[in-house]
Amino acid sequence: MKINGSFRCLAVALSCALVTLPQLAQAASPAAVQTAAPVVHDVALQSGGVFHGQALTATGQPNVGVTVTVARDNQVIAQTVTDKSGEFTVSNLNGGLYQVVVGQEGMMFRLWAPNTAPPAAKQQATLVTGAEVYRGQGGHPVLGNVLRSPWFWGGAVAVAIAVPLALDDDGS
Repeated sequence: MKINGSFRCLAVALSCALVTLPQLAQAASPAAVQTAAPVVHDVALQSGGVFHGQALTATGQPNVGVTVTVARDNQVIAQTVTDKSGEFTVSNLNGGLYQVVVGQEGMMFRLWAPNTAPPAAKQQATLVTGAEVYRGQGGHPVLGNVLRSPWFWGGAVAVAIAVPLALDDDGS
C-alpha cells in the first residue's frame, strides 16, 4: 500500500543516515586536535620584567599553594608558589615565548617587554587548571562514544530491518 511504501522509504533513508554517522563523529580524531599548534597568549611584562598571573580551578576558585614553573626553550627559568588568592609573580624576565606550568597543566605565553606589547595583550595571565576542554573537531564527548559502539549500530540495523517487516501487511 501507499503507507507501507512510505515507511520503506523512511527505513531506507534512516539506514543511510545511520551508516554515515560514525564517519561524522570521527571526522577529526582527538589525536589530530592534540597535534595542533598550541595557543599562545600575549601578556605585557611590567617594569622590571615582572610577570604577574593568577591560577584558578575549573570552578573559578583560586588555586592555592600550587607550583608555577616558567620555562623557556625547555629550560626552567623560575619557580614560585601561588598565594591564598591563587596569584603569583615572577621577576626579571625578558620578552619572549615561555611555557608556564601550573601543577600538571601548561600554557604558552608570549611575554612582551614593558611598553612594547600590542593593544590586545593582557596585563596579567589567568591560568585555569582542571578544566576538561572539548573542541568541535573531537566530536561530542558522550554522543561520539555512543556512535562508535557496535551495540548501537547492531540495534539500529535490527530496527531498520524489523520496522518494514512489521509494517508489511501483505504477509509475504
